[in-house]
Amino acid sequence: MNSVGAPGVDSAETRLPTRIITCAWGEKYLNELLSIVVPSLLASGNLPFVASQVPTEFVVLTEEKYFTRVSSDPRIARIRKFCPIRLIGVDDLVNNPHVYGKSLTYALHRGLADLGAEMVNTWHIFLNSDFVLAEGSLQNVLPRLIRGSRIVAAPSYCVVAEDVKPIIETRIDLTDGTLSIPFREMARLALDYRHNTVRANTVNDRRFHTRYVTQFYWEVDEDTLVGHQMPVAIIAMRPERYVREPNSYWDQGLMKEFCPESRVDIIGDSDEFLMIELRGREVAKDTMLPGPGEPSVLARDMLGMRTLYQLDFAFRPLTLHAEGLPPTLEDARRSLRGHVEAVLSLLSKHLPSHINHPQWNYHHRAFIEHRYQFLSEKLGAITVVSEPPEQSFELDRLWWRFDGLRKAYKLRCAEIFREISSPAADIPNARRPILNEIYPIHCLSTPEATLSDRADAHSAWDEIATRKGYEYASSEARFRDERSELLDQELVQALLRLEEQYAAAVGEYGRSWVVPLVRTRRGESSADAAAISIRSPIRLLRCIPRILSRTFGLTSTNRCCQTRLVDLIRDAVSRGAEDVLFVGERSIVDDHFVGLPGLHAWVSTSDMKSNNFAKVFETPPKFDLCICDLELDEFAEFTTIFESVLPFMRQGGTIVGLHLNPENADVSLDYEGISVRLAHIPNLEIFHTRFCRTIKESNGWFLPTRCDRLVGAAICVRLEGLIGRDPS
Repeated sequence: MNSVGAPGVDSAETRLPTRIITCAWGEKYLNELLSIVVPSLLASGNLPFVASQVPTEFVVLTEEKYFTRVSSDPRIARIRKFCPIRLIGVDDLVNNPHVYGKSLTYALHRGLADLGAEMVNTWHIFLNSDFVLAEGSLQNVLPRLIRGSRIVAAPSYCVVAEDVKPIIETRIDLTDGTLSIPFREMARLALDYRHNTVRANTVNDRRFHTRYVTQFYWEVDEDTLVGHQMPVAIIAMRPERYVREPNSYWDQGLMKEFCPESRVDIIGDSDEFLMIELRGREVAKDTMLPGPGEPSVLARDMLGMRTLYQLDFAFRPLTLHAEGLPPTLEDARRSLRGHVEAVLSLLSKHLPSHINHPQWNYHHRAFIEHRYQFLSEKLGAITVVSEPPEQSFELDRLWWRFDGLRKAYKLRCAEIFREISSPAADIPNARRPILNEIYPIHCLSTPEATLSDRADAHSAWDEIATRKGYEYASSEARFRDERSELLDQELVQALLRLEEQYAAAVGEYGRSWVVPLVRTRRGESSADAAAISIRSPIRLLRCIPRILSRTFGLTSTNRCCQTRLVDLIRDAVSRGAEDVLFVGERSIVDDHFVGLPGLHAWVSTSDMKSNNFAKVFETPPKFDLCICDLELDEFAEFTTIFESVLPFMRQGGTIVGLHLNPENADVSLDYEGISVRLAHIPNLEIFHTRFCRTIKESNGWFLPTRCDRLVGAAICVRLEGLIGRDPS
């Protein structure tokens, strides 16, 4: 933990400027922020206490259309008595309702991003627009920051908003607009009006459970609930380093970017810090399932969503209590911990990295697309005549130049078109129709705003935040050299130069890498794991000829392919294979390897060849066995796939490339060409299986007829003495 001062020392060095940051967009959340959350913040032990100890600023991130309403609200006026207020617009971040997690991440980051490198010399306190604080909560946060904690976290407990809001509203003091609820009174509300997402995650409440688990609770008695959350809400932070742009969701691991070396300081007892989260009664109703949750099923549904950052919170104890602690508390903690251990023991240790997590990348294109569309309309022609602000991110700067060139291109097209289409232009009437092909209508529209609409590019581009990773496809028409004879050559050349700039910007703008989507799970650990691992593929592969015979009238004249593959699997398992990687999207083999006890990972062929497989994991894994179930064209490219897989294989592992053709399609393979391309690979085997058609004669005999169609082919490489490059 990085210290900013010795405990108990009351000096200027231990006290830093502080921002209390909240965000709200949309009528519902803005109403809750102003009517309930701000009054709880005004309680004497919260914002007033912080402002009395350190220079404080209250930052509200919201839509610009609400600026006047927020500024004129009487509760905000009361905050001004204690500290200044800053309003920051987030319109470009919140125009797509389907990417709320990204909007929230970028909005909270924007709340401190304008400080630049100085963010490391500021304390930041975060409060969501639906979090209601108990009296004195922030008063207990500040000493931890003074003692040197870089990250302070505390749980929020979800309550049914429809039931709790009327109760809370009656507690607001009409004279000064404050909401002062002591810790144990608020704990009573949290216990009595628990949201179903809390009840469903209560292990000893076996009536129902939720599909996607991020919390575990144990009801000790009617006054006490113990729990674990993954993660616990971050309420305060002093960054160790300047983070220019988000690369992870706020609650999946962005804190590790701000504070890579610091352990989170958790306030786990509700007598010291407590906030309740207002949640609609119907929220997450579709994720509720009857009965208790089985650890194996809960672990399975966590895969692909949890990160190591979140699991770091998994065993940090939390206690919600409305009375004194009961004598059975520790027994309850042990019971709950045992359940958590049972679930998490089934998770793979190779979880996705929080950096560019597959979920983050999956939603990023839509987020950026909506954001840049909004900004292009808002900024108008400012991107044509101005350079991007210095504080904008790299991708924003590329987009700014691209947007300016696109609009300049349209203006220039319109200008030239007006010149050459005028009656005075020296162009034969018979040639004029070709102009519509050179200048499509969509290229002739003027920019969305005129140059005089906005004069201050920097104010229009206030605190933009994004990251690399979006490919923008141009739809503008290209000029054709053979038609340039119709135009004034000087104008044509100027426009062609502009087109080259435009194309270069598009190319730079589109250069990015995408993290593959990888599905993982833990194998089943059992004494019979090896037997199951061998037996299942044998059963599968031996039934292939029977299936083909019944379906297509085919019988095998050569069982070499499936028999050899079974031998390879048997050999790998006998040598202790545990971790298996499946490459390809057509496999009927992978589901029969459930007996292998280690990591099971699935990735498409294209994603494997992207050379970004390592970026999916916090620590790149190693595998003992890789089965590449390939399409025919992919099978012919096995060299490329092999080179991509090799860095993730252990010494002595086995890589198998497999192509099955159960549909009996008319295909052929260039075995000689494949052998030449793979000649440099040691310990290589290539084998295949063909089938012949059977004809039933009148006397009842089945007679084979030769059929050269390929049914199965495989390539095997044993990796003794073969070491791949470092995957990192």
